[in-house]
Amino acid sequence: MRKYLVTEDWFDNPEPWAVKLCPGCDEHFKAGQYVTLISIGPGADTEERIKAHEGRPYNAVAVAAHWACVTGESDSYIEELIVRSVTLEVEEIGEVHDGEES
Repeated sequence: MRKYLVTEDWFDNPEPWAVKLCPGCDEHFKAGQYVTLISIGPGADTEERIKAHEGRPYNAVAVAAHWACVTGESDSYIEELIVRSVTLEVEEIGEVHDGEES
């Protein structure tokens, strides 16, 4: 599971983030919070549904949720918003290095 930092540029275009709520706590996303994506299935794409039904890899539809809501870890928040990249990948959990899981 990947952990992402919500940055201010997520809100440059108010849609969709200004109206999205975390499915875990029903709160808005805010810059400085950590989030992750939860896969909910193949969605409406017929090809992806067929792949999923056959047990093959498929591109999933996902929803964002607060990291703390998904993992139960403490809700950390970055006060100094010094990063603006929406694609900033903060941490890879359970990543494999040299055949060993970290």
